[in-house]
Amino acid sequence: MAINFRLAKQRGVSLKDQYRIEVRHTMRDQLFEEMSKLKPEDWWSLRQLAERVTRIEYELQELWGFERDCRWHEFWRMPWCSCPILDNKDRRGTGQAVIAESCPIHGGDYK
Repeated sequence: MAINFRLAKQRGVSLKDQYRIEVRHTMRDQLFEEMSKLKPEDWWSLRQLAERVTRIEYELQELWGFERDCRWHEFWRMPWCSCPILDNKDRRGTGQAVIAESCPIHGGDYK
């Protein structure tokens, strides 16, 4: 994912932090790739990788100068996530996520 340079300029993001943002995007993409190689039965490993993705999302918010807020994370983009995409896109930022019980990453005690 390419950095939004117009937004970076608008928010006063330094060149150093723009580089850090690009690095975090690459790290997240690598975690997504690692997740995609697993299977839903590997739910524990998927959840561990998802936690790392979440940490990166928080770091990105901080680098952009935004408040740390998980309500803006697009968690449904993670490989193997079966939570409803459109419902969650519509609720993004509200804190009212729709979680599929059968999701190996976000659902209940998946087995």
